[in-house]
Amino acid sequence: MIYAEPIRKICASANRRAVAGERARMARELLADCRLCAHDCGVNRLAGEMGLCHAGTEARFFSAQTEVSDEIELIPSFAVALSGCDLRCDFCITGASSWNPRAGVGFSAGEMAAQAKAALRDGAKTIMVLGGEPTIHLPAVLEFISHLPETAKLIWKTNAHGSAQARELLDGIFDVWLADFKFGNDACAQRLSKTPDYVRIVQENLMWANAHSELIVRHLLMPGHGECCWRPVAEWLAENLPDVKGNYRTGSAAVRRPHAAGAGLRTFDCHWCGAKSHPRKSIAPSGERHSNGPQGGNDPDGQLPLRPLLQMRDHLRHRVEPSAASRTHLAAEGVKREPVFELICLNGCRMAQSDAET
Repeated sequence: MIYAEPIRKICASANRRAVAGERARMARELLADCRLCAHDCGVNRLAGEMGLCHAGTEARFFSAQTEVSDEIELIPSFAVALSGCDLRCDFCITGASSWNPRAGVGFSAGEMAAQAKAALRDGAKTIMVLGGEPTIHLPAVLEFISHLPETAKLIWKTNAHGSAQARELLDGIFDVWLADFKFGNDACAQRLSKTPDYVRIVQENLMWANAHSELIVRHLLMPGHGECCWRPVAEWLAENLPDVKGNYRTGSAAVRRPHAAGAGLRTFDCHWCGAKSHPRKSIAPSGERHSNGPQGGNDPDGQLPLRPLLQMRDHLRHRVEPSAASRTHLAAEGVKREPVFELICLNGCRMAQSDAET
């Protein structure tokens, strides 16, 4: 890829705050020919032009709070969710909130940094930047980083669809990349997220991230996508990134949206432990449960190596009722009855709910 002006190489480890501030200015200039994500639109966002993500020059956010719904070694984490995304996944759990770059409220790097530092003082272990997809807002993200303590552990939660240009701007800035590998083939990626050349781009980003930071890879095991998506992803990771930690999820309540090509996945709060997290399962051979860490395991057929991350507690069977917000959402989606199947939240609580039907 050819840039109008090559990005100057800076050693981020020497002074992350200063480097992030300099790169924030560089990233903003690059919005005049925006190629931050792999869609490579080349639009002039500074002049009001919009690419596929529809983002402008100013970032907005729809959530900023301390959360406990991610990998066990990263939580509690102060998570900042920026509005807007370059993908349009039919199973997105946030949908409009994360797709619309004008959702939420205006993002002030200094004010958000003050909130993040307060969260660290109150016990947060990490600071996480996510979306939507934060790559499309790199100028704001880098300015935010420039206000944070050098010692803060920073997490980049991404769909791994960024460009080589974005990688150069991010080099040395984040301690951990928490990256999605959603699809095992380009046909599913195009049909379910409108993303061409998906597999090559994501694999390239994962290899780079592993060489430049700690990497954790997530994959959602979607119904009907075991052979076409799950197996190719697991095989590629086993061959190319065998020591990388993985988080493999069977997901949450599946609600088919009339306008979507696939099932839109929706979640419920765990009313047993109070965690506001996606119901999920940890995969392990023969029903065994792994403790946290890169331990070897197998897929349900005992053929593919896995390294489940989540530390599962003794499972308790109990009835969990959807929250008022979940009920409202289900009604809006036209769901006639509540989901009922067994799920496990991040804290190991087992939830029994019924199949959602539209």
